[in-house]
Amino acid sequence: FALAVVSVGSDSYLGRTCTGRIVSGSISVGDGVSLLAREGQQSDELPSSSVSGLFCYEGVSRKPMEAFACAGDCVTLAGVPESVAVGDTI
Repeated sequence: FALAVVSVGSDSYLGRTCTGRIVSGSISVGDGVSLLAREGQQSDELPSSSVSGLFCYEGVSRKPMEAFACAGDCVTLAGVPESVAVGDTI
């Protein structure tokens, strides 16, 4: 699974969220994710977490996904590491 992060947000109920396009693979609620190392960063410093929410878009409204999302889908993930930033790859 790989997702290119284009937007980062926060929700009082869901916690840290990020929005992006899935480049490869698939994801569902409960799957573990971690950040890919940037240049000069050690891989053991990178946080990981479990996806607590998965949302897709229909027009401008955000809808929860029941199953899974796969490559090409634009999705919002909830429960991502606090250190995620725009431009990161999950």
